[in-house]
Amino acid sequence: MIDLKLTVIAISILPAFFLLNYLLAGRLRETSYKERETHAKTYSDIQEVLSGVETVKSYTAEKREHQRIITTVQELINTRIRRIVLALFSRYSVRMVQLFSTLVVMWFGVHEIWKNRISIGDYVAFSTYILFITSTVSEVSLFHLMIQPAMASLQRVREIFQIAPEMDVPHALKPHPFRGELVFQNLSYCYEEGREVLKEINLSIKPGERVAIIGPTGAGKTTLVNLVLKFYTPTSGKILLDGHDLRLINTGWLREHTAVVSQDIFIFNDSVENNIRYGKPGATHEEVVEAAILAQIHEDILTLPEGYRTIIGERGTRLSAGQRQRISIARAFLKNPSILILDEPTSALDMETERALKDSLRHLTENRTTLIITHRETLLEIADRVYLLENGRLIEKTLA
Repeated sequence: MIDLKLTVIAISILPAFFLLNYLLAGRLRETSYKERETHAKTYSDIQEVLSGVETVKSYTAEKREHQRIITTVQELINTRIRRIVLALFSRYSVRMVQLFSTLVVMWFGVHEIWKNRISIGDYVAFSTYILFITSTVSEVSLFHLMIQPAMASLQRVREIFQIAPEMDVPHALKPHPFRGELVFQNLSYCYEEGREVLKEINLSIKPGERVAIIGPTGAGKTTLVNLVLKFYTPTSGKILLDGHDLRLINTGWLREHTAVVSQDIFIFNDSVENNIRYGKPGATHEEVVEAAILAQIHEDILTLPEGYRTIIGERGTRLSAGQRQRISIARAFLKNPSILILDEPTSALDMETERALKDSLRHLTENRTTLIITHRETLLEIADRVYLLENGRLIEKTLA
């Protein structure tokens, strides 16, 4: 309404803000994403070196690891500098476009006054409006650029949430009454197409029966355990629990009725009592102590500074490997499961402790469907049947 020509000039400059955002926003988001990835890698490398400090020292690799960490930190610094420089460049570029647009409008405005096409009053009013508009557009552009680091983080969060969750079939089964009969029918599994780890496994475990599986390392024994826990899905064949296909059974319900004593033990940075109680959060102190006694770890716990309340460090670093293994066994005693999986439960124990635990494990496995994975002859004595897993196939062995 004041001056059509100046209005057209002002509007023609505004797309420069959007073009600038289009050119810089993507690069700023990409640089921010790379910075966060490098940041995560740096802390991961530091944590890895600290966790494996004994190995590093035993191989006199301090200088090598020191140099590796320095290289990672330098990469982080360089990435952060690039992100900061790009952010500053983006900010001042927007300010420069704002200043340039204001100067252009002022120049044309003065030219129009010189030609007596508009009055000085109209020019002042027009300049005020233009300054308000360019300032608003500039702030919107800056805000869009400022949120790009947050958008990079959001992209990473989105990637995590796009990982397919464990899904049960609709109306998944919860068998009742629960007996614990496990049947493997023509079960096969392969991690890579054409390379079967397990080949047509046929095995029937009656309720309360104890079956041991032996075999060389890498034969697929732990894979068989993971299939029972539904961590993997069979490539072909199926597993039946009380006559029901395992794929149709509620996953949470299955794991609530199953306890695993694994060779790969995870201990939380918490008290001994809470670590034992992990499988049964509502257990009383007396129940925890009873489980610890059965697992032959009670006496060791009493020697700790605060007994059952002792914080045992990240991954149980304040305990020996044998003590960590017995805490894992105590968890299983406390959970009192219907299905028990012993995956090399005594691999970190000496022969004397293993013999002492044998009677406890025999007691633990009574009237429970038990799958025992072991290399140790001692545990075979508590099994009702023994099978050899070799080249992906299961062969029954005769008990001596």
